[in-house]
Amino acid sequence: MYKYLCYSETLYAFLQYLLINKMDIENTLFIFSESMDKLIGENFKCNKIILKKKKGTFFQKKKIEYQNYKKLNSILSNSKEIKVYLQDHLPEAEYFLEKFNCYLLEDGTDSYNLKKINRNQKEYRRKKYKIRLLRKLLGGALRRYPKYGFSNKVIGIYMNGFFEIPNELKKKVIKLDIKKLFNSLTNEEKEKLFNIFSLKLDILNKIENKILLLTQPLSEDGVMIENEKIGLYKDVQKKFKGNFVIKSHPREQTDYQKYFPDVYILPQNFPAELFLFIDAKLSEVVTIFSTAALNLKRNYKVSFLGTKDYPKLLERFGVIEDK
Repeated sequence: MYKYLCYSETLYAFLQYLLINKMDIENTLFIFSESMDKLIGENFKCNKIILKKKKGTFFQKKKIEYQNYKKLNSILSNSKEIKVYLQDHLPEAEYFLEKFNCYLLEDGTDSYNLKKINRNQKEYRRKKYKIRLLRKLLGGALRRYPKYGFSNKVIGIYMNGFFEIPNELKKKVIKLDIKKLFNSLTNEEKEKLFNIFSLKLDILNKIENKILLLTQPLSEDGVMIENEKIGLYKDVQKKFKGNFVIKSHPREQTDYQKYFPDVYILPQNFPAELFLFIDAKLSEVVTIFSTAALNLKRNYKVSFLGTKDYPKLLERFGVIEDK
């Protein structure tokens, strides 16, 4: 029987879990989507359940949903003493919230985005009394649960405190310090962590004295079209004097080498926060509003541009700025 369960869809949340539980992979059941499993790759050997993405017609989606719940129930139907860490906005998060008390992993700016949180709260209040008998028959959760830590089934929330924390959540917050957690690992555990993300230290020579640009999935999330995103980052590049390297977000599909042929493009399959743990001599870190940059402030000069000067970002996300 497993002691822990981790349901994550971002490399940053996955990294948090590995650090919080000191690399206790053997006693953990990992829940990944197909895309997340592909991103992590074959270097990570673990106990895992891969959930299929729901697509197609209504009935095809329900069939996939049933298959996902069947996988989960085959292992977890009688589990009671298991500590669950998750991101509670993910497709099957309610399954775990209905069965267990859970710990929430930080999810970048979304964990602090009051505009998005308030929108979700309104949606929850509108639908919370709708009983979903079909989902229950398929093996899922009967009830609805609010997201971003507001459910009473979320008993602890890991947060850095980069931005203002909603008052209703403050009593649940567990201070997250990934550098401190990393330093508490043994040398063997640290090496194991780097191997999971296939981080090769030979990249240090390629990024020395360069400006690290952290991009975000703005076109993939429908905030703007691809050409607008490229134009935005070209404008950012012009504002800073120096040679750039680009670390794209894992969900991005953009071929940055096509648009920035003279720039070294870092691999996607590791979280930018790993730069905290290696002796990377970056001259500066630049981003619009990636929280990875705020983690890196401990080691590097960071230019966090925020959303104020970008109308489409301001409309979608509200004001996000470094405090």
